[in-house]
Amino acid sequence: LRNELTYSGHLTINAPDLRQLASAAGAKLPEGDVYKSFSLSGDTSGGANDVLLKNALVEFDKVRATGEAALSFSPRPRLTGSLTTGDIDITPYAKASGAPAEEPKKSGGWGSTPIDLSPLKLADAELNLKTGGVKYEKFDFGPSNIAVNLKGGRLVADLKQTSLFGGAGGASFVADGSSAVPAIAVKANLDALALKPFMVAAAGFDMLEGKGDVKVDIAGSGADLQSLMSSLAGNGKFAFGEGVIKGVNLTELGSAAKTALTSKSLSLSAFGASQQTKFNNLGASFVMKDGVAAMADLKLDAGAFNVAGGGSLDIG
Repeated sequence: LRNELTYSGHLTINAPDLRQLASAAGAKLPEGDVYKSFSLSGDTSGGANDVLLKNALVEFDKVRATGEAALSFSPRPRLTGSLTTGDIDITPYAKASGAPAEEPKKSGGWGSTPIDLSPLKLADAELNLKTGGVKYEKFDFGPSNIAVNLKGGRLVADLKQTSLFGGAGGASFVADGSSAVPAIAVKANLDALALKPFMVAAAGFDMLEGKGDVKVDIAGSGADLQSLMSSLAGNGKFAFGEGVIKGVNLTELGSAAKTALTSKSLSLSAFGASQQTKFNNLGASFVMKDGVAAMADLKLDAGAFNVAGGGSLDIG
């Protein structure tokens, strides 16, 4: 029997220029102020193919994590472990992979920016992360526990605990670069979400206030952003309890509509910055196909009256 070489002590692995290292391996990383450096250090024991680290320090660009980790080299690099980090901002990585740098123009579509998930193929990982916070654009998920699984270019990030806009629940994100056509998927189940900051972040709309529950399950694929957004399919629903619609008094508007039948004129006094409508419940569900979200069961209960409606939004 051949004895395998083993060792113990303190180890530091440092890659100060990830782009140069990737280039030497025949890979090209997306442009941007990301994928710059990586280092790993700690008290170690292991053999020729595996390195175990206690009191580990992992640094990837601006992300700094501590805990326990193991690094395997064969058949491909694979990092596993349980780590604690500070805030993680995934915005620059999403933009480097093809996410828009700004909101698309109303008539200009999403553009033909290619989606590049090739960096996901460089290594595998299975990590449990306890983060001080996770941010993407205007969305702040707060302190989160995340299970990260990266294998063969397919990344699954499962947020076991999050506090997005005051809500409680979980969410999962999939970025799949394992095949020729990149794919993404998003699932979320959040309770007691604050409506106003959510709508401001999602659509720049600040006229709704309240708290409620949100469920979303959508997925899509495409070589570029326009193709991806036009392929989105899935479903979702929301149900909000007591809240306020600002800018309009629907009770006064209803009264004005009644008198308009005889006066032949419609008063606009129901609209204005000081006007509002209190509601008891606001809810709806949607089904999405080919980038179009269709909603048919919008219901608003304001006590003295109810409002029902529907419509569609072509996200693509």
